[in-house]
Amino acid sequence: MTMTREFDAGLVLSAFDGEVSDVKALVVLVSASIPAYVADLRAARTAGDTKKMAFMAHTIGGAVGNVGAVRLAGLTRELQEMVRGGVPVTNEAIVAIEKATGEMLTSITAWADSLGLSGEQA
Repeated sequence: MTMTREFDAGLVLSAFDGEVSDVKALVVLVSASIPAYVADLRAARTAGDTKKMAFMAHTIGGAVGNVGAVRLAGLTRELQEMVRGGVPVTNEAIVAIEKATGEMLTSITAWADSLGLSGEQA
């Protein structure tokens, strides 16, 4: 398995010793939690709550680190740096995170679906 632009399949498989059911459980968890975190990030920006924006960006970055989503994690780090530097967080920064999230979720879900039945090893 190679690393895609959105996530690192090899990292995910090795973290779970190739156990398909565990990999699929992680994908379900990521698919359920990350969109809610991104929605909270957008709401924090709308409210002008920089502390919450930094917290949510950190939360997203940590969560997607579990699947090797380097590009998305990088975008969240950039947002945290913007907040720390007192730079206003633009709508474009949030849109970039939303777009990268959607691409990662589409890619990782399709990959997980291709793995076969739960209980097998990949």
